[in-house]
Amino acid sequence: MNIRFIYITTIFQILYLPVIAQDSTSNIPDTIQLYKGSIIIIGDEKHVIDKDSIFIIPGGTKYKVRVGSKTHSNNFFDSLEVRTSQRKWMSTLHNIVVVAPKKEPIIDTLQTSKSISPFIEYGGKIIRNISIKQLDPFGPTIFDTTRKTTSSIENAGNKLHITTREKIISNYIIFSEGDQLDPSVISDNERIIRKLSFIEDARIFVVEIPGSPDYVDILVLVKDAFSIGAGLEISNWDAGNIKLFENNIAGLGHELHANFYWDGSKDPWYGQEYYYIMNNLGGTFIDNKIQYAKIFDKETFNIAFDRPFFTPGTKYAGAILYEHSSRISNVNYFDTLRVPTRINYDLIDLWAGRAFSLTSIKKYSSNRINLVIATHVQRKYYFKRPDVTDHTLYNYHNKTLWLSSISLTQQLFFRSNLILNYGRTEDIPHGSMLSFTFGPEFGEFEKRFYFGLSLSRGGLVLNQGYLYVKAELGGFSDIAKYPDQGVLHLQSNYFSNLFIVNRFKFRQFIYLDYMNGIQRFSDEYIIIDDDTGIRGYDNDFAKGTQRGTASYEMTAFSPYYFYGFRFVFFGFMDFGIITFSEPLLSSQLHAGIGLGIRIKNERLTFETIQIRFGYYPTLPHYEFPLAIDISGERRLNPQDFYVSKPEIIQFE
Repeated sequence: MNIRFIYITTIFQILYLPVIAQDSTSNIPDTIQLYKGSIIIIGDEKHVIDKDSIFIIPGGTKYKVRVGSKTHSNNFFDSLEVRTSQRKWMSTLHNIVVVAPKKEPIIDTLQTSKSISPFIEYGGKIIRNISIKQLDPFGPTIFDTTRKTTSSIENAGNKLHITTREKIISNYIIFSEGDQLDPSVISDNERIIRKLSFIEDARIFVVEIPGSPDYVDILVLVKDAFSIGAGLEISNWDAGNIKLFENNIAGLGHELHANFYWDGSKDPWYGQEYYYIMNNLGGTFIDNKIQYAKIFDKETFNIAFDRPFFTPGTKYAGAILYEHSSRISNVNYFDTLRVPTRINYDLIDLWAGRAFSLTSIKKYSSNRINLVIATHVQRKYYFKRPDVTDHTLYNYHNKTLWLSSISLTQQLFFRSNLILNYGRTEDIPHGSMLSFTFGPEFGEFEKRFYFGLSLSRGGLVLNQGYLYVKAELGGFSDIAKYPDQGVLHLQSNYFSNLFIVNRFKFRQFIYLDYMNGIQRFSDEYIIIDDDTGIRGYDNDFAKGTQRGTASYEMTAFSPYYFYGFRFVFFGFMDFGIITFSEPLLSSQLHAGIGLGIRIKNERLTFETIQIRFGYYPTLPHYEFPLAIDISGERRLNPQDFYVSKPEIIQFE
């Protein structure tokens, strides 16, 4: 009975459902995803689609599409499921008499490839026209701009959303009509737009012009993210924070964030933080951030202007920051109890950098090499602080640090997905950087000179995944010794290729980190906690000057899909050892083992909802060894090879 009902319905759709027609009067092209068995009619020509394909239809072209029977059937059942779910008795009847055909899994896996690859064949052609097409958060996708919303919730979301203004998108375009097409510039620009907090995904398409082989048109296809968002983090039964934000005020690309904190162990027990960001002022790629926070016993105001090296072709970068802060800190005098102390300071921080390309401009290259020279001045002055000496409480010294760096960097990018996110395209840097940092510190007790060396490299390794490694060594020099307050830091991050078991897709992640403090002051130490090796870990006794950590995670991307929400399951094992003077490997092993779930919706700017259960067998006996953590996680942000302000290697 069920089989017969499906068969009659499908035949009815094939015979009587009208052909989908498109009469486009716009000059902006459409992209449309057609499945096997569909028919597209352009003019007098009819084409039968023999495999799933994506087409770019030039603006103004009249076309008709007859969707394949499988897709018709799936669409019918999708619609029927939505309608019947609105009434309980209809839903029960639907489940008894209707068995929908098995749906094909959502196409959500990109083939990892160089970002520059789609554009190389068009290198040197003249850009005739640039058009921008913007998509609503719900319904259409980068791969199928004709896709419609499927529920009243999605329709309401699109009506509530204010689409990014076209002028804002055009301010992020770094090429112009009449330019010769440079494949590296186009791929850079695609990545710039995709990285914006209010954009879900972006693609740039090169459209050939019949009869004009030397010219091309450019389509910038941008899909907005629903910009109103929230986040929740619960760090203890009586402590946590709520984050509210609007990442695209009035479609202008401005951001407003409001964070609210509570902690029953503090006095006062509540706090608040606000900041406003104006991105890309006047198309200069300068961002402005104004922030005010009063969180428990800390009050901070700062204002910053920042222009990073946002592409390998960027020549100038820099930033300026002013910060005023007042807080009560529990100052640790190492051998004594922590003493609550009022801390007030002003900070002025500015840096500038200039990049020189060492790659021939006559050759289109994805692997660009730059020589970058940068300088950084930071002045920090304390109005109130604890009593300091020349070899204690270094962080509270009044000082001016002037560092410069010479760096050699090269990088290209690959694009992929299903690393930390579902359908959203993720950009993976591949390259290396060698950097030498040096400069004086004018302290209140002495003048010293700093030297630091850093080498990092990352990329796809023998088709077995992605590996990033970094080694850095630095410290101050005085008459007696080098390095003084030195740091040796080694780091390695790896994630595997995607592998599939049934309908689940898996990745493995491995993180290794080693830090050793050399000739540190007597009151300086590092710790193992949630941010430095073992997620969810809090142990006041895990401290030292030498630390090694290792983390393993297995992530499973599930096939389940509910109103745009996807589900990622993961398990983790984190280990760490830390010591002052004894051999590292003979020290106590600290550990955390657990499971969790991440709930994601790429169309929203809501932070990923993460629920994590952890077991910590090495906590002190009076601490409960189980912990539940509810928090948010952000987009993939792997370490790239852009030069930033010269800094000392942090001992933390």
